[in-house]
Amino acid sequence: ALAARANKDGTLPSQIVDKAFVGDSSLKARLEELERDLNASHSQLALEKEKSAMLHRQLKEMSKESTQEATSTQVQQLQYERRVAEMSLTISRLEATLRDVQNENFKGDKMNKCDPADEELAQQVKLLSEEVVRLRD
Repeated sequence: ALAARANKDGTLPSQIVDKAFVGDSSLKARLEELERDLNASHSQLALEKEKSAMLHRQLKEMSKESTQEATSTQVQQLQYERRVAEMSLTISRLEATLRDVQNENFKGDKMNKCDPADEELAQQVKLLSEEVVRLRD
């Protein structure tokens, strides 16, 4: 009843008690103590709400950063895979060319003699193969 009356006319419950129970000081003291506790609880609630909002913003920011990092990593991975695929294709082409050249040399009875260009081609195949193996690791 006191709280309802206080909300209607804007007076505090302790002011109502002052008017209604002038002689009862223990009731007045208890009511004042409860009002202080209520005010402290309201203040604590406000602080906790601010803290919650701040933590929510931080979490959202961290999530955004994590998403950006994951996207960047995914792009790098795709570039890496594309590069490995291109190098593998180049190696396959060079190996095929090398085989063709070696077959021509065998047909011409040049088994032990290789053209310097053929040796360079073989060296390119070897280097590219080693690089692909290194990139895959």
